[in-house]
Amino acid sequence: MPGRIVTARSISSTVRFHCVDDALAEKFDFLTAEPELTEPLCRHYDIKTIAVQDAYYDFADPHRGQPGTSGHLLNRAHMILRKVMLEETRG
Repeated sequence: MPGRIVTARSISSTVRFHCVDDALAEKFDFLTAEPELTEPLCRHYDIKTIAVQDAYYDFADPHRGQPGTSGHLLNRAHMILRKVMLEETRG
């Protein structure tokens, strides 16, 4: 697959965004985080992106939504990470 994987981490999860091309991966590099952790991470999420047309992207199922530019998809990625972090800290 062209492109690459951008890894973001929270307290106990790894979220890997499988970027469909290098242009999207460069935008997602903002999310990169690989801190040293004393305990193994318990959850792993793999989220794939798809090219829709021209410079428009979307996430693959089950995260599909409104296609948009790489900036739009980056904003949605922040929402996904926020949801993961809220689930980890619930209670």
